[in-house]
Amino acid sequence: MSDAQSYTSVDQYITALPVEKQRVISQLRQTILDNLPARFSECIN
Repeated sequence: MSDAQSYTSVDQYITALPVEKQRVISQLRQTILDNLPARFSECIN
């Protein structure tokens, strides 16, 4: 897929990244999710 608009989930986007970037982005994502205020949610747009 060529751009973020083609992805329907963050998991799908991360899976499409080169393997060497997936680990770092996944760790960053988890840090963000662990610190999101209540009532906030992850999305891709």
